[in-house]
Amino acid sequence: MPSNAFSPTGIKGRRTLVRPSHSTFSRTVVEKRDRTQEKYLQHQTSLDAVWNQWTGLGREPESAEVDDIMPLMQAFGSFRKTLRFIASRNDMQLVEASCKRRTSDLQVYFALNQFEKRKPYKHLDVGLQRDIKAFFGDYGAAQTTAKTLLFLIADTDAIRSACKEASEHGLGWLIEGESLHFTRL
Repeated sequence: MPSNAFSPTGIKGRRTLVRPSHSTFSRTVVEKRDRTQEKYLQHQTSLDAVWNQWTGLGREPESAEVDDIMPLMQAFGSFRKTLRFIASRNDMQLVEASCKRRTSDLQVYFALNQFEKRKPYKHLDVGLQRDIKAFFGDYGAAQTTAKTLLFLIADTDAIRSACKEASEHGLGWLIEGESLHFTRL
């Protein structure tokens, strides 16, 4: 046999470590702990309350708007991290739908306020100020959006299109060129 050939003692006379076959060892399966699930379960009530508030507002709640925030801040390190944790566990499309609904409601609110004396921004409710900042950027933009919405009332093509769409969705019947008659739901 050549000197460099494999032998029971190894290559070139070195001893090799012979390992027992895997079948002689019993493997114990260690279940991996789901730390995020544990953290969620530990703070579920508070986290669900923040999520419900988030979907209700249609925007991220600010820390000042959340009751009993200290346990969440201690558990997650900051309110920002708490919101990221909540967002990772929930369907953010619900927030998007709520955002659209809330924006639409605010547009109508500001359009109706065009018929009254305009309140200064600083006299508005703090929650409304936060909504303006989140949905419109500033108070002027909210007012401009409201005026645009009011001017759409005079757009007969838009009205005709909305009436046609309503009748197609079964909300009433349309007498072309005259009116839309609503059905009771």
